[in-house]
Amino acid sequence: MEIKKKQLQKRSLLQDDVELFYDISQSILHSQSQLGKHQLFLLKKGSLELYEKRGKRNSSNKLLKSIYLNDRNIERINITLDDYGILNDKQLLMQLLKMFTFSKIKAIDEKKDSKLSDARKYSLKLQEQFNELQNINYALSDDVNHLYTNTSFMSLQLLMTRLENVNGNNEFGKDYRITRNIIQTISEPFFEYYNMLQLKRYPG
Repeated sequence: MEIKKKQLQKRSLLQDDVELFYDISQSILHSQSQLGKHQLFLLKKGSLELYEKRGKRNSSNKLLKSIYLNDRNIERINITLDDYGILNDKQLLMQLLKMFTFSKIKAIDEKKDSKLSDARKYSLKLQEQFNELQNINYALSDDVNHLYTNTSFMSLQLLMTRLENVNGNNEFGKDYRITRNIIQTISEPFFEYYNMLQLKRYPG
């Protein structure tokens, strides 16, 4: 799980593609490249250690927790401070990430192209991570459609709302799966969540 505070600016929302790609690179692409790094580390090493401080691992830097993979599934969750609405659509998010993973990005306006440097940097990282994942999971070589199926996007507000309904990791996992594979194309994450929550509670 990675959180980024970058917001979609007004210029992005006014159909300025370069500004939109810049904002996406600073939020979704940046956090996805970090999540991909953690995923690869877990798959290769089998565990991930969390320390009190960033930097050197020594006696003054307390080990807080060791997370062991133990053949569990890895989920990559993007958290943002504000709600992006449409990006909560899993299908759209997957297509967006695959586009950045397999496409070359360049602005038609040369004066604006430099603003896409970060987008290209993270795009390259996603491509490199995909190649590494292929070496670990050969199934990806045959079916790229499964790439990023373990990825979700939600705002901090929605995350806090969902945490109110759970008690512990196992319950959060169950709550998370309520909407993990459901695409409602409403672009209203709170409504979608409560809709699925009600269906779970009252299936009849």
